[in-house]
Amino acid sequence: MGAIALSRRLPELERNIRANGPWGGPIGRGLKGRTAGILGLGGIGQELAARLKSFGMRIVGLKRRPDPLLAERLGLDWLGGEQDLQAFLERSEYLFLCLPLNPLTREIVGEREIASLPQGACIVNAARGGLINEDALVKALLTGRLSGAALDVFALEPLDPNSRLLETPGVIATPHIAGVTDISYADIARHVAENITCLLSESPLANPVA
Repeated sequence: MGAIALSRRLPELERNIRANGPWGGPIGRGLKGRTAGILGLGGIGQELAARLKSFGMRIVGLKRRPDPLLAERLGLDWLGGEQDLQAFLERSEYLFLCLPLNPLTREIVGEREIASLPQGACIVNAARGGLINEDALVKALLTGRLSGAALDVFALEPLDPNSRLLETPGVIATPHIAGVTDISYADIARHVAENITCLLSESPLANPVA
């Protein structure tokens, strides 16, 4: 949804309609034929790849240990390893962050990495805020190096209402609720209850952490 909103310039459309602006003119761009770069191909990254395919996007990915069979199964156009970050970024018109936050990934996207993206690229981050250097992100948006950023997570949460991010054109910000819906919460509660029942009956637990 973040990529769609950025592509169609949703905040600008909303401002336009509230200001009684003109209707019907073309604005934004489609996702078809664009290249999505997925940084991190764990479970979430793989599910994202499957969904982006339905928009007719080319998919490239970066995984610490590349797996040709995984690339074939996901229909990736290109898959690189951690040593291929530069080549990956150069291909990524839409950069999706699907990584955990740890000492190796903190601010993995900074000024140098943003400069490696295609001109006018977009970044979508629903993983962890600390993956991006927010000062570098703001600078790239203000200079037009990036077209937009859809952010559901931030380096410090709750986000300061006076944050520069909220004043920067091209930013779509949501309060860390990418996975929060009535349905998802109902499913979480059900799975927790089922696991408690399994634990009490000494049955195998669902989705144990190894």
